[in-house]
Amino acid sequence: MYALLDKTILLLCCIPGLYFTDTAPVSVCAFWTALAVSSLSYALSGNVFCRILRLVYILTAFAVPEFMIFLPLIAYDFVVGDSGKWIAAGLSAVALLFHYVSGSFETLLSPDFPGFILFYFVVIGCALAVLMHQKTASYERLHRKFYKMRDDDTELALLLEERNQSLLEKQNNEIYTATLRERNRIAREIHDNVGHMITRSILMVGALKTVQKDSALLEPLTALHTTLNQAMDSIRKSVHDLHDSSINLKDSLESLIRDFTFCPVTLQYDVQSILPRDVKYSLISIVKEALVNIARHSNATQASLTVIEHPGFYQFTLHDNGTKISGTACPAPEISKTSAEIVSSGIGLSNIRARVKAFGGHLNIDWKEGFRIYITIPKNQA
Repeated sequence: MYALLDKTILLLCCIPGLYFTDTAPVSVCAFWTALAVSSLSYALSGNVFCRILRLVYILTAFAVPEFMIFLPLIAYDFVVGDSGKWIAAGLSAVALLFHYVSGSFETLLSPDFPGFILFYFVVIGCALAVLMHQKTASYERLHRKFYKMRDDDTELALLLEERNQSLLEKQNNEIYTATLRERNRIAREIHDNVGHMITRSILMVGALKTVQKDSALLEPLTALHTTLNQAMDSIRKSVHDLHDSSINLKDSLESLIRDFTFCPVTLQYDVQSILPRDVKYSLISIVKEALVNIARHSNATQASLTVIEHPGFYQFTLHDNGTKISGTACPAPEISKTSAEIVSSGIGLSNIRARVKAFGGHLNIDWKEGFRIYITIPKNQA
């Protein structure tokens, strides 16, 4: 854009030279030729064809001195950096001296103007063209550097933000895992220590009620026995609640996969939110049942388990590459049973269907490229 502005300024500076020449038609031809060469040099910067055109223009200027009037416009492109810039600059200097020595400028201009005026005009114009090009090139380099730095800075900021987000998510996951482990430890401590001591106290109070003979102690012992039983029930409920809420679904699934030795199973887990307790227990039971079915009835050599959270539902998929069920080849997909018929054919699959139905989910089972169980559970139902 700035190069186009520079060329426009140079062209406007060269145009007044047309009014001091006596050969108007040739000067107009030189004007249009210089304009065409300069425009092509701007549109096709660095093209070999443009270099040739500039050299042809300079060679033409040896025979037609009117072409020298617009030499500053052509000289603007000598400093582009191509390998022929020195040849073009040298030929331009030779042509300029040739016309000055031969007196061509004297006959070119009107009688009122001496020829050296045009000579100095062309020299100053070419020097101005070089300076303008250097200034524009320096500005464009700074402009490109600025945009590169800005893009690098933006990219770095995005990268840092992504890493910070990843660290925060990892930290949150670690805190959540540590919280679950601490809950599990507390539940275990309460169960092993407080629960056992209260149980022993209940047995001791029961024994005292049996062996004591004083009827006056029967009522307080009965109240104490009732209180201890209520405390034990409360502790038992709290321990179960702590243990249930401390279940980590991903760790539980990884543990099931590690213990499954029939074939390798890969796990893809992408759940950011905390699943409801009932959904976690149901999914663990479903995976257990499905793995048992693979070991009992399939000849699969590998399987994959996928747990993905979508904006509106949870998706669970268990897929193996088995081709047989209990020694019988799987029917072709086009004649296979419907999902309902498959599910109703076994107790394990019926249990899976009942668990999914309890959450308002959808169960699909097919034999395409192996055996696949596909489950979706809406979040609002879960």
